[in-house]
Amino acid sequence: MATKNITDAQVVKAYMAKGIWPEFGGWPYEILAREAGECEKVCCAAMRRALFRGYIDFGTSLRSGWVTEKGFELLKKDGAIPADAKWPGNCKPFVATQKESI
Repeated sequence: MATKNITDAQVVKAYMAKGIWPEFGGWPYEILAREAGECEKVCCAAMRRALFRGYIDFGTSLRSGWVTEKGFELLKKDGAIPADAKWPGNCKPFVATQKESI
């Protein structure tokens, strides 16, 4: 069990999964624990690391945070989202996109 085994891209993907598919199950650290196979304490440490690197941000609780523009760019580099995807200019890009498409 080590934080180094969890990439920043995995953390950002967990936040995206929470925002896009709430039915996916749980908070980012719970999603990350399932996907990375690490304990929740290690996942929370990886989330704090991603916060300090500027990939995520939060208001009142780290577990209910969102992806920043820098995190969005990280996912583009990682290939998790299309390289030509545009940052919509707000802190919750895919939630806003879903509302616009309804």
